[in-house]
Amino acid sequence: MGGKYGSLVPKNPDWTTEELILTLELYYSHFPQTQPQTTDALVIELSTILRTLGKLTHGTLSNFKENYRSPDSVRLRCANFAELDPERSSGMSGSTGQKVRTVFEKYTSKKHLLKKEATKIRETIESAGSLNFHLDDEFEELVPEGGVRMKVHRAYERKESNRKKVLKSFKKRNGGSLFCQVCRVNPNKAFGLDTDLPIFDVHHLKPLSEIGQVNTPSVRDYAVLCPTCHRAIHKLEDCSDIDGLITRLNSNRPHGGPLCSR
Repeated sequence: MGGKYGSLVPKNPDWTTEELILTLELYYSHFPQTQPQTTDALVIELSTILRTLGKLTHGTLSNFKENYRSPDSVRLRCANFAELDPERSSGMSGSTGQKVRTVFEKYTSKKHLLKKEATKIRETIESAGSLNFHLDDEFEELVPEGGVRMKVHRAYERKESNRKKVLKSFKKRNGGSLFCQVCRVNPNKAFGLDTDLPIFDVHHLKPLSEIGQVNTPSVRDYAVLCPTCHRAIHKLEDCSDIDGLITRLNSNRPHGGPLCSR
């Protein structure tokens, strides 16, 4: 204990939708009528995957309890799903929150979709490799709940070797010029700044639904955007829709007339 109110006790974050999808898929695939044990190899394997996912999402597990996504926590989540499952011969006790119920109700009659989603999540985690998952504070708001796919997406963009290759290739294809593919502006020229330090972001164009299938992205998988347009495209439902963002920009000009085109 320390201080007037004692020391802070670490707390594990709520389970994300992605974690619950992986656990529900394990439940239906291997334990639809039995209770898994903490010593089961598949339970231990999923615990390891969830801890890896936690490191990708949060950067570190040091701020959480030692039992973060432990085999016992996986067992308890399976018990939650068993409690909701009308096909179980008997229910099982456990605290079943609304998110658990929502995931169960969405996928209980769509097990083919559950399997597909779980596979995508596993592929995403495996594809992460040695990517750097640190995000600036300004981009934390862009990460959806449980958004490991967005984390991988942003990591591809932030990898400096990727950025250099993309900018070099773009200049070669455009006569030595750099400009935003949406607003057509070159921020360096607009502000009279050193062109040796280009103020451009590279935007990974693969839709989030395909993240996890991409291990070695090519320069053609990226767009060159100014920071403003890059931030804007991440606000769209489909963050690969360059044309859609151009249309929005042109249609919202105060004096009419297109500002840019592809």
